[in-house]
Amino acid sequence: MISLSKSQFSTLFLALIPLCVMGCTVAPPRISGYPTGVPPATHQALQQQHSNLIARFEELNARTASLDADNQRLQAHLAQQQQQTSKMQASLQQSRDTVADLRDELTIERRNQGSYAGQGALPSTEVGYTPPSNLPLANIPGADIKQDGGDLRIRLDGAQLFASGKASIKNTSQNSKLIDDVVSTIQSQYPQQRVTVEGHTDSDPIRRSSWKNNEELSLGRARAVYHALRKRGLPESQLSVAGYGSSRPLADNNSPAGKARNRRVEIVIHAQSAR
Repeated sequence: MISLSKSQFSTLFLALIPLCVMGCTVAPPRISGYPTGVPPATHQALQQQHSNLIARFEELNARTASLDADNQRLQAHLAQQQQQTSKMQASLQQSRDTVADLRDELTIERRNQGSYAGQGALPSTEVGYTPPSNLPLANIPGADIKQDGGDLRIRLDGAQLFASGKASIKNTSQNSKLIDDVVSTIQSQYPQQRVTVEGHTDSDPIRRSSWKNNEELSLGRARAVYHALRKRGLPESQLSVAGYGSSRPLADNNSPAGKARNRRVEIVIHAQSAR
């Protein structure tokens, strides 16, 4: 057992104060030489303890650095996994949307196969035929409604609904109200009638668009309106779709005004009942 006098203890205490103040975040200072009045054996014991503390400090420092590096690698891996998960979720949602669109298109095509869609009034001998007098002329602000034999045609301005070369309906309050009014009119006045959504364009060839030709563009626009009608509550069994491109103009395509009239979507209320 080491025995120290009062003066030796004071000297040793003063030598250890820096170590206590600095704590474990800074390496303990190295002790050199013999403190005054401290026996060599005591100094050697203290020197050994001091060396052990330094070694322990360096070991903990190395472990901390290793843990920090591991943590950074794990964080990077987690971020990569989250990014991949987000991409997979987006891809899955896109696939679901594509499947839903394909199902809608398949339903439309099956209904259109062999149907009268877009061909005008049905002969009076057709089962389910309703006399023209049963289709009153409606009034929809922003739409032009015309009698066409036994049918009614609700004409919507293509420039109002769509940007040039696009088939997505412009997100405006005017368009939203117009389509709302169309749906409300069909539900209240023509709930039993078959409805065909027709797309029409002018004769200008497609130049800066993802659509290959006017026929595809007109069909894409008709489908956009079809989906808007479905979203607002019209049943699939009542609706069909057709795209005619520039083959059924209302006016001469040689003038800007004529082209503007020809760019349109027509919602045809057929005399034939859908049920």
